[in-house]
Amino acid sequence: MTETTFKVGDIIISKKGTKPGEITHLEPWRRWQYEVKYIHNGRIGYISKENAILYHGDTTMTQNTIYSFNKEDGKLAYATYLATNSSGEWVVEEMGSRAIHTKPKDSFTEVVPFTFSAKAANSTLHFTCEEGKVKKGDILMNNGMVLEVTELNTKSRTAPKFTGKRLVTESF
Repeated sequence: MTETTFKVGDIIISKKGTKPGEITHLEPWRRWQYEVKYIHNGRIGYISKENAILYHGDTTMTQNTIYSFNKEDGKLAYATYLATNSSGEWVVEEMGSRAIHTKPKDSFTEVVPFTFSAKAANSTLHFTCEEGKVKKGDILMNNGMVLEVTELNTKSRTAPKFTGKRLVTESF
């Protein structure tokens, strides 16, 4: 995995974190982490370089996130986020052609794997799987839990892969 390099003054956040911090020092002896001053409380902390991503207000982007959008000719294309311009529009690089496009943020849709939700007792869980493998109402077994599929295409970013089985139910 390629490591993104940031500079002093950049606002970053851990991929799994909720608190952004401003990079305060880039010390050669700290090769594996950034020293940051957390914005919410002013304390000094550290974010590992492998988990650091640039913070953009309420949204974080990584170079690995892929977005779909319609080009000027109406064709569907895929791109990665580069920056936000002074007008608040996103600047993206189209995958394949490397063309640069500038459009309003709401013109882009994050590409996420197919996910579904399933109810188990009193909780709802999300899983990824190949689209078309499950349908609403399916009864599944996963790690000893019996689940009922309640919703399809939930667009969950954190859903684990479903590794269980579909149970065959027959009425008699």
